[in-house]
Order: sequence, then structure tokens, then C-alpha cells
Amino acid sequence: MLSRIYDFLVKALGLSADLVSPERFAIRVYDWSKNPEPPEPLLLNSFFLNDLAQASGLFKTEKAPKNLKRFIGVDPPVNRKDLNRSLDEL
Repeated sequence: MLSRIYDFLVKALGLSADLVSPERFAIRVYDWSKNPEPPEPLLLNSFFLNDLAQASGLFKTEKAPKNLKRFIGVDPPVNRKDLNRSLDEL
């Protein structure tokens, strides 16, 4: 999905291929400093077997953090935005 947005922006801005490089994306998470709850671990977004085994173990012991539950789909997000539909509105 982010690649579609990137392609849309390159096209909308009229950038030529020699001015852009392949897209790369990173996620930065900010925690509010006065939050009484400890920060959660970042999303587990790899397909390495050790990571998958760790995620499975967290679910088996009922210690999976909220972000992992959302990522897996156990807890659906409260607010969702369909970027496929709203991409044309950019």
C-alpha cells in the first residue's frame, strides 16, 4: 500500500525516474513521556522463525502485547482508514 502512495506522489509531482530512488519505509513510534503504562515493544513484523516462535509463545502464555494482537488481527483497530478508497482524495 505504501508503494502505491509513493508511486502516486512521484507521478503527481512529475518526478523523472533519474530523480528518485526505490522507496524505503520505516516506522517510528513515539511514547508519551507521562504515560503511566510502560511502552510496548514495537510491532513484530518479520518472518524469521525465532520471531514467529516468540510470538506464538507470547500468545500461549497470554502475554502478547496489544500491538502484536492488533498486528495478528486478534484485536481489531478502533479506527480504520481504507487507503485504497481514500488514495484518490490525496
